[in-house]
Amino acid sequence: MCVIYRFDLEDGGKEYRPYNMIVRAWKGLDTPRPLFGLERLSELNGAVFMAEGEKAANALRAAGFVATTCMNGANGISKTDLSPLAGRSVIVWHDNDPPGRKFLFEAIAALDEIGAASIRVLPIDSYPGIEGDADEEARMLEFPAIAPYSDDNLPIRIGKGWDAADLVRLDPAKARIRIRALIDITIDPLTMRDDIEPDSQPLPVDQDATPGQVDSDWRHIGDCIPDEWPEPDRSILKSDDDIPQFPLEVLGPYWSEWARNAGEGASAPPDYVVGTLLAVASSLIGNSRTISPWDGWTEPSILWIANVGSPSSGKSPAMSPVLDALRALEQKLVPEFEECFRQYKADCLAANVALEEWEGEAKANARGGIEMQPMPVEATMPLKPERPRLSTTDATTEAMVRLLVGQPRGILFYRDELAGFFANFDRYNSSRGGDRAFWLEAYGARRYAMDRVKNEGQPIVVPRLSVSIVGSIQPDRLQTLLMSGDDDGLPARFLYFYPTPVGRNKPVRSADAAWAQWALSRLGSLDLVQDEDGELVPRKLLLSDAAEALFSDWWSQQQDRGPESGKFAAWWGKGPGFVLRLALALEMLWWSANVDYAEPERISRAAIDMAIKLYETYLAPMARRVYGEFSISDDQHSIRLLANELIKRQEEKLNKRDVYVRWGLKGLDTATRVGVAIEGLVKAGWVRRETYSPGAEGGRRPENFLVNPRLFQN
Repeated sequence: MCVIYRFDLEDGGKEYRPYNMIVRAWKGLDTPRPLFGLERLSELNGAVFMAEGEKAANALRAAGFVATTCMNGANGISKTDLSPLAGRSVIVWHDNDPPGRKFLFEAIAALDEIGAASIRVLPIDSYPGIEGDADEEARMLEFPAIAPYSDDNLPIRIGKGWDAADLVRLDPAKARIRIRALIDITIDPLTMRDDIEPDSQPLPVDQDATPGQVDSDWRHIGDCIPDEWPEPDRSILKSDDDIPQFPLEVLGPYWSEWARNAGEGASAPPDYVVGTLLAVASSLIGNSRTISPWDGWTEPSILWIANVGSPSSGKSPAMSPVLDALRALEQKLVPEFEECFRQYKADCLAANVALEEWEGEAKANARGGIEMQPMPVEATMPLKPERPRLSTTDATTEAMVRLLVGQPRGILFYRDELAGFFANFDRYNSSRGGDRAFWLEAYGARRYAMDRVKNEGQPIVVPRLSVSIVGSIQPDRLQTLLMSGDDDGLPARFLYFYPTPVGRNKPVRSADAAWAQWALSRLGSLDLVQDEDGELVPRKLLLSDAAEALFSDWWSQQQDRGPESGKFAAWWGKGPGFVLRLALALEMLWWSANVDYAEPERISRAAIDMAIKLYETYLAPMARRVYGEFSISDDQHSIRLLANELIKRQEEKLNKRDVYVRWGLKGLDTATRVGVAIEGLVKAGWVRRETYSPGAEGGRRPENFLVNPRLFQN
């Protein structure tokens, strides 16, 4: 609904600006405004932290707690709909300064009015340091409750402006333990004072008083699980600690909203929409633009995207909105082509007439001994215009080369199922090296010449072989067709989108098809430029000074952070090229979405920054997931399959027979395989066998396993 942008100013100050995603304007939301992270609140029961500001709320969420806030921090309580917190236990965590105290009192009064089950606050207002200098007057807050959780009993410095983000930033590894300790020393403000007013003095706190007990429903966020359950080993879930969500903000406000709506309309993750969008955008930019960080290094606008997922994950429906927009653009080129083709036929007729006249004169002159004159220019047959194409599904080398001769900008190759594309490698013209070698060359947009006898010895030359690729593929087919065998570098040229599937719900929003066509048409309108020889070539976009400095620093460190060997190492090695190509695509996508923006003359620092973020936080983890899943044993696969299904179902108890008889999981349909998987979960601390008290009743006991409640912590 709304994105809050924070700007750090040169004078040390900060400025917040809301961007309303509904009306696409720099303005806030109408009142009453929603709580921050409202969708997360609706998914989880139990206690909630009410923080002052999005930064503090995000810090608490990163530490594994349920947290929310309101827009405009201390000034936003009265403008916010707090009703979702009715019946919930709320701990208010305010900043340690005068605006924070105002936020505290207004939050307590508002929460009490809407019927919060209980309200608790941190005992920090009785400490000095609020009005004075933080370094001189700050006091130390002792954590009397830390000892049961950890050997670390260090005090925490409470200074001016101190908030949740400060605690998490102090030591992220220990933040969760310290926050749990803080929960135990919170107080109930409604029992301390009857007159809660914003201008009143800080709440009196008896430092020798016994800390109150938090509400029992706090266990729903996982911090009061009985100690006999160990912390479960979550590494068995997947190859990474977590499957990342695509950072839609890298697309800018317009395209991010469009991709989100398109994903919702397809009941699919927006990741598949974005992967297709990046491939289509790079193909439309094509040979019109390249990116260069410095002399001697140029990357083309080519991206190869593989949308990976099961048959029911929504890959094809999510790809359709972008591909439909591309087809609509291609269809708009038909009338112009038909007019050109009619003119071509007329020119052919005129050339034939001129040719016949010249041939008649030439024959007569030859009989009379007169010197034969050269064929006139008007007798030369015109070049046949090629039907304009923006995409193709034909991947044979000869078909692609002939098509690109008439498409100097380049083209998009897409397949709903990439498995057919990979399976056809080396079946066509295998004696000449096969299609696989051709595609290895195509990734670099280099010159390509194809020699054929039927072309009368004349080669077919493509100055710049520019083809972007997008398609979908199932994980097992990807392993068989692309990841197996020797590594020739082809898998390393793909960016992989392998998100978690989403549930099917009736969409309430859909993507604006007309707007997408308009924005993509701007990318297709970018012209090539003429070089000194009059040849059409791409315009080279250099990095701005700030962008070059950022990229150079990252580039110099990136290689050292990757693996030294293996197939994933080959993918990681192409990271700098990925970042540059992504930065070019992002820069031009931002421009395409806003007619008020001038066409970029250089690649901005923001584009490099967002491309690095996309690579580091999403694409690299996705590639690790793809490469990692193909290196596990059958037993590990069974364990992972059952673990993911258990998280999905959130069962409190697991029955062995139910799993292989009723759950219907491919690969876990026998007692043996299920037994192996459950044994793996036992070793990982996920489940334990249910024990029964002695009794008179006989019969065979069911094989039940209790599930570790820590698995369902936030």
